[in-house]
Amino acid sequence: MTYFGYHARAEPVRVALELAGVKWVDNVADYMEFTSKYKGETPHGYLPVLEENGVGEMKDQGKALMRYICQKHGMLPEDKMARYKCE
Repeated sequence: MTYFGYHARAEPVRVALELAGVKWVDNVADYMEFTSKYKGETPHGYLPVLEENGVGEMKDQGKALMRYICQKHGMLPEDKMARYKCE
C-alpha cells in the first residue's frame, strides 16, 4: 500500500496501518509539492489518500480510510454498541 498525506492530518491513518500490520509506504508532501505535482492525481484534490498496490481506485477521506483499514483487517468490534464507541 502507498499512503500519501500531510503530517498531522494523516497520523491517525498511519497508526491504523501500523496496528493492522500492513506493509506500506509513507509519502509525505509539503503544500507546495502537493499542489504543483499531485493535486490533480487525487480523487477530490486533497490529502490524505490511500492506493492499494495500484489496484482499484485511489481512496481518500481520513476517517473513512481509518474505518476501511480497520474493517478490512478485522479491527472493528462486531457488537453494534462496541463499534459505535470505537468509531
